[in-house]
Amino acid sequence: MAIPFTLQPGDPSLADVALLAREAGSLIRKALSPSALGAFGGSVGDDGGRSLAASKTSGNDLVTETDKAVERLIISRIRARFPATGPGAHAILAEESSTEESTLTDAPTWIIDPVDGTTNFAHGFPFTCVSIGFARGKTVLLGAVYAPALDELFTAERGRGAFLNGCPIRVSGSVDIHRSLISTGFHAYIVGEERASGQYQAHALPGGGRGGPALPTTTTAADVSAIAMAPPGVGSAAPPAPGLPSLPSSPAIDSALWNLRAALVLGRDVRRAGAAALDMCYVACGRLDMYFEAGPREWDFAAGQVIVEEAGGYVCDFTGRHAGSPASDQHPDRVGPFDLGSRQVVAAASRQLAESICPYLVLPR
Repeated sequence: MAIPFTLQPGDPSLADVALLAREAGSLIRKALSPSALGAFGGSVGDDGGRSLAASKTSGNDLVTETDKAVERLIISRIRARFPATGPGAHAILAEESSTEESTLTDAPTWIIDPVDGTTNFAHGFPFTCVSIGFARGKTVLLGAVYAPALDELFTAERGRGAFLNGCPIRVSGSVDIHRSLISTGFHAYIVGEERASGQYQAHALPGGGRGGPALPTTTTAADVSAIAMAPPGVGSAAPPAPGLPSLPSSPAIDSALWNLRAALVLGRDVRRAGAAALDMCYVACGRLDMYFEAGPREWDFAAGQVIVEEAGGYVCDFTGRHAGSPASDQHPDRVGPFDLGSRQVVAAASRQLAESICPYLVLPR
């Protein structure tokens, strides 16, 4: 029997998820208060007072005591109502208690990022949030993202619209990438692991990474419309001008720079704020026209996915595969629907906008 992609009797309501996000966010707000920000003085990795911050996989991927405390609070509230085993059991996929092998199943599942934007938080940069999604059959049905510094709560229930602090929100509706504000990210899991393992070296990417079109070196409409040549090598360690020191490179950095170049060349401007869930919510309410990133896990964008889609937006992977994709498609890379575990996401104000950039996007090799 097919897994029902709707809420079932006994499932949490959107109000339940929203209240939990606000309660968890209050812990983040407390830690971000002026009296607490002094604990984050100095540089990451020194002894300047950041005892709250510790590395998970590298110096780029941080976990703080607040991450752990927020996750413990959320899980305790869930387990008080939904058992881990037996009738009515709910699974939990949460950032700090999951492993690389943890995956989303068809079971009813809470998908939690206790502090999205941990590096921002550890530096006292307030672009951070708590993200909670609830899924059945790998379909996210409820989402709540709370940004405590701005007291903004984004919520959505599948089929019932998206909201910011209770007011309906809609995407910008942009279809013209040249007039679009684009956000992206350079995911710590990928870049940090390569940095820690010393895998830096020079690499070149073919056009679009999958034989796609080349990017121009200028931003005029004529240049963009006349894309035909193979792109230059990306990520060379050689400096662009005499007298500059060389920098190491890696497949992850090369692909991130290529994707950034796509956004810079094709879009109006680019932002990089460092919190995937909030980036997606900003697409949902029209502050951004598009966001893309390689590397995020399910907890980074599960809640954001339903919020964007309920606000009229479009979510897909780098091949263009989206939630409504059929089991087969003329495009050889599009087999089956969008996979939350694919570690790649494009969230856009329209399908046309997403498909304007997908041919250029590459994944780390």
